[in-house]
Amino acid sequence: MSLRGIAKKTGHHIQRVQKYVEQEEWKAEHKQRKARESKIARLQEEIDGWVKEDLKRRGKYRRTASKIYNDLKNSKEY
Repeated sequence: MSLRGIAKKTGHHIQRVQKYVEQEEWKAEHKQRKARESKIARLQEEIDGWVKEDLKRRGKYRRTASKIYNDLKNSKEY
């Protein structure tokens, strides 16, 4: 099969296909990435509380996304 045919079938760029075709040494195993903790997970409770509190307010007085971001930035936990 031609390089162009492989590239078309796999959806990869032809230069990438050529790189792997010319590669002499193949490494069967790939290194697994370490799972990272989500940065927002520790702040999720606080944000949810703010949103629930804002639902009780009229639309004009609710927090926007940028206001929530600024409040998080100014808090000590962020």
